[in-house]
Amino acid sequence: MSATDSEPVAVVLREEAPMLDGRLHGVVRSYGGQGQLASSIHFVHGQLHGPAELYDDAGRVRQRCAYDAGQLHGTMQLYAQGRLLAQVAYAHGQREGEMRGYDEAGELACIVPYAGGLQDGEARFLLPGGRLVRSAAYAAGLLHGEARDYDAGGALLLSTMYAHGKKEGMLRRFLPDGTQTEAVLYHENQPVPAPAPAATAEPGAPVAPAAARRSWLARLVEG
Repeated sequence: MSATDSEPVAVVLREEAPMLDGRLHGVVRSYGGQGQLASSIHFVHGQLHGPAELYDDAGRVRQRCAYDAGQLHGTMQLYAQGRLLAQVAYAHGQREGEMRGYDEAGELACIVPYAGGLQDGEARFLLPGGRLVRSAAYAAGLLHGEARDYDAGGALLLSTMYAHGKKEGMLRRFLPDGTQTEAVLYHENQPVPAPAPAATAEPGAPVAPAAARRSWLARLVEG
């Protein structure tokens, strides 16, 4: 993972590369055209091991991370023009734990949990000021569970159920006052059509028992 493409990258013109038995060992530093530090990376016996930092042409950190035996391990921090963009937790080369993203004002904009390199758990997306605008449950990198979308005032607008990355269950839409405007049942990412309405019984005809008069939705949900 690296800083944004628009972020200026220092041009490397000189390096300091300590060696031990023919392998990089120690702090490898590179410098730009004006003599400014472009990178500082630790090696042990030829492997990335320890802290690593990359800098832009203005000398500001654009990426800070750490390695353990050649693999990312710990918290990676990404910057743009000195402003923190994201913090990403790694363990043994994979994302493990929270990824936190920040907006242009430096406020927390999202929290996305990872396990084994994949999104896993409840991801949360925030408006300036910290108000929740979306939450979504993930398992093994796929939407799994409920996703909820809110308006700027915090009112629930949409609730969608997922299973293994596909819509599975109810999708409900709401007005900001809480009035439900739509309810659609999904199976395998497709809406389940409602059955044709039953014919109206003739006057005097026997009435079906309550169990037989359950709504089509209840029958589908209950199986």
